[in-house]
Order: sequence, then structure tokens, then C-alpha cells
Amino acid sequence: KERAKYYQTTAETIQTVFLYSEKPTVVFFPSYQYAEDVETYLKEIDPLLPIINQEKRISLDEQKAFIEESASTHCILFLILGSSFTEGIDTLGGKIESAIVVSPALPQINLLSETKMNQALQDDPTLAFQKTYIIPAFQKIHQALGRLARAPGQKAKILLHCRRFLSPQYNNLLAEEYKTTTIIKNSTDLETWLST
Repeated sequence: KERAKYYQTTAETIQTVFLYSEKPTVVFFPSYQYAEDVETYLKEIDPLLPIINQEKRISLDEQKAFIEESASTHCILFLILGSSFTEGIDTLGGKIESAIVVSPALPQINLLSETKMNQALQDDPTLAFQKTYIIPAFQKIHQALGRLARAPGQKAKILLHCRRFLSPQYNNLLAEEYKTTTIIKNSTDLETWLST
């Protein structure tokens, strides 16, 4: 409900991470709309930033070609969590230096998710929200990030860009390789982290 207040901060963060990276910077968003909104702010900051958006409704071969072409340029690549781009394509390994996850991609509130929530409430009311919304969101994050390091020696800096990642309810679901004690509170913290 409040994400619009942070579009400027998100855009500035993406620009900073990109400027510190010699390879493409991948930015994972929870939705196309979120990505489009942040892109508007990024273009205001710097209209010349090379932003490439995930294409909609293309074949698996076209997706692979799109990713390979994008990964061969110094760009900002916007991908959507939970899409076939982030779950089924393994060609990003070793080609990405930095990635940003802009908020967990919580499932939409709709009839299906409400039905799951009601069932989960009957099974264990204390874990109902986590089981229905948070766990599926983290499965998408882990699948996406797992595409960035597929072989020994491959690595990437990962920025989890949302206060939710600090909450134990969310943080406890992170895979061990993504857990850290580093908390970035401002642009100075970000630049210090990027430069180490």
C-alpha cells in the first residue's frame, strides 16, 4: 500500500548498484506494474540508463536468446519474480555481478489465496499468513537467486531491498547463503557495501 512512497529511493538504489557494477545488474520485481513504476523514476534520474525489461509472452527459445543478449551488455535488467525467466533459465550464472530483490513477491489476494488462507487458519492459525503468502514469495526469491550462481566460482552481490527482509517472520525463511548481519540504511551504507 505504501510502495509508491519509496519509488524514488528504489530508483536511486538501482542506479547506484548499476554504477558500481561492470556486468549487468539484475533487478527482480514482484510485478510488471511495480517494475514499470520504478522505471519511470529511473528515467527521470538518468534518461540514458540502459534499462531492459523482461518481455511478455515469448517462447522459451526467445526467452533464452533475450537473456543471453541482455547478459552480454552492461545494462539494468528488470525481471519478474515467479516468471519463467526467473525460474527456468540458467544462463545468468557467472554473467551477473549484482542483483536486487525489490520486495518479496507476495501472492495476490484473490479467491484462490483466500481459500488457501482459510484452510491454513484451520490447520494452524499462527502460521496461516506465512504458509499462504510468505513461503510462496520466498520460493520465488530462492528460485530466482539460484540462477545467478550455477557453478563453482560463480557469485553475485545480492541486495534485498525492503524492510520486510529484516522482520524475523521473513528473514527466517531466507536460505543460509543469503543471510547477513549487514543492514543498509542510507546511500553511504550502500556505497560502502558495494565497494567492499
